[in-house]
Amino acid sequence: MVSFPTGVLFWKSHCMSGKEKGAAAYFYILSESIREVGEKSVVGVIMDNAAVCARAGRLVEDTFPLTFHVPYVAHCLDLMLHDIGKIEWVAETVTKANDMVKFVMNHQRVRDVYYIHTGGRQLLRPAATRFATNFHMLDRLKKRRKALVAMVTDDMWTATLVPHAQRSTLHEMEDIILDAAGFLDLVNKAINAVYDIVLLLKLVDGNGPTISKVYAKMDRIVERLQVNKDLTVDQRDEIEVMVMRKWNAMTTPLHCAALFLDPEYRSSEPHKDAEIQNGFYTWVYTWLKGASQEVCNQVEYEVDCWVQNIGKFSSHVAMDAARKQNPAAWWKCWCNELQHLQPHAIRLLGQGSSASGCERNWSLFAAIHTKERNGLAPKTMHKLVYSKWNMRLLDML
Repeated sequence: MVSFPTGVLFWKSHCMSGKEKGAAAYFYILSESIREVGEKSVVGVIMDNAAVCARAGRLVEDTFPLTFHVPYVAHCLDLMLHDIGKIEWVAETVTKANDMVKFVMNHQRVRDVYYIHTGGRQLLRPAATRFATNFHMLDRLKKRRKALVAMVTDDMWTATLVPHAQRSTLHEMEDIILDAAGFLDLVNKAINAVYDIVLLLKLVDGNGPTISKVYAKMDRIVERLQVNKDLTVDQRDEIEVMVMRKWNAMTTPLHCAALFLDPEYRSSEPHKDAEIQNGFYTWVYTWLKGASQEVCNQVEYEVDCWVQNIGKFSSHVAMDAARKQNPAAWWKCWCNELQHLQPHAIRLLGQGSSASGCERNWSLFAAIHTKERNGLAPKTMHKLVYSKWNMRLLDML
């Protein structure tokens, strides 16, 4: 898959049946695609965060100096939620909630009483490999609390709704719903602890350009966590350690450079942050390597104009547009005077943060490769998916 400012293009697929799946194999596939697209056109490669992918990413960086390996941000955030979900009080809350959802949805007569008070709206169940769904489940329980209370106080709510062996569980669920043990407070605490993380996960899990938003929003997550009054100091510190561990693992010079160039965050003066500045110049020097001194001087001048807010991009109209346009489109419209910096900024700011387009592509493979037609050869599959996916992209343009 090739991500660019307009969308995600299906490029090619590889059948790996019976083949070695080590770092060298991944590198061969990536290097072949990079050369086909054009070395100067590829800003970064986004892969899963497995160790073999990280090694392949380092091989790409060593071979193609203009290309960075970018960790899969959505996966990092999901693993962050997984770590938070292992904290004792969070795990107990999620387990109780999951037991409640299973009890209500798995017993037909209980479910029927519940549906009376919700108009048929279901409770959410967590997915085994999508840890954010644990907190979506908690949020849905919070929103349906009045309906759940109405369910257990309804005249239809009796012990005979379930078999005799399940009646003790029914009474346990009743106590939890009526908040006998402060369950709702724990639900609220868990939701508030991860709310900003889930919002960022939703953002980066899409197909649009989001790379310039990650660093600032992660910074905001930590700031809000530190002043979260629902958590004790020890709880805040424990979660912050987990957040910082994943943040450090997923931050690259591209995230820093993209934030440096994002007009939405100019008022916060990101150029004064040492890490952001170092990341920005690391990115700049990759594409300036081998350039003449005259070009280098011109780029330095353009960067200074950007930092000092000198140019038509500093007008009020441009600043208003920055709140409505995506950063790549804004640079294309307002930064024509930065002739050397503009094309590279557009290419960088048009990048996504995750390989979510690839995951959505799996479902397209599954839809085409049904049991009734499982004799399709890999090349035929490639042609069908290529046509279907990219026709959908053309319809969006």
